[in-house]
Amino acid sequence: MILEALYGGEIHVEAQVVPNCQAYSDASKVASDLIKELEQIISKEAFEKVNELSDALSAVNGIEAIEQFKYGVAIGVLLMKEINELPYFPK
Repeated sequence: MILEALYGGEIHVEAQVVPNCQAYSDASKVASDLIKELEQIISKEAFEKVNELSDALSAVNGIEAIEQFKYGVAIGVLLMKEINELPYFPK
């Protein structure tokens, strides 16, 4: 059951959902290529700052994803509640 899996910490959406589309693959390759290029053309200290920036942006994106997920789930619950209150369903 979903509730038991949630309670038991068995559901890890962030690890189970990886975009499977060409746009994601393309963007990932561009980012990877740019990181490799920067590593070759800037100083070690500057590259460490680039990595710090990348880590900070990843943290920001992760927090945004969590909040967007929570909002989406809440909207889904409200939608289910509203549908259930329609006169078409027996009480």
